[in-house]
Amino acid sequence: MKIILHQKITMTAPRLDYKNVYKKIESSTIPHEGEYIWDTVFTDDTKIRVKTVSVDADRDICNVFLEDFEILHDDHLIIEEILKKYILHGWTTMDE
Repeated sequence: MKIILHQKITMTAPRLDYKNVYKKIESSTIPHEGEYIWDTVFTDDTKIRVKTVSVDADRDICNVFLEDFEILHDDHLIIEEILKKYILHGWTTMDE
């Protein structure tokens, strides 16, 4: 089944800004709400909690929405640097 991981990267200071990213993977295991998952973009022991899961059996797709990644920083360029890291690990921005 095709699993699509979705995550919002948010900056909360000094103004709210956010970017949505996603990653498509193949897996026979479907994550469940409340479980934690790991991906190469996350630091060593970081696991991100699954918020919601939506399965479209007809299309063989499972959308997995992860907790937001919050940045508490006042430099807007930080979010762009984090986006670059996500892209290097196979994630795509919703703008593409």
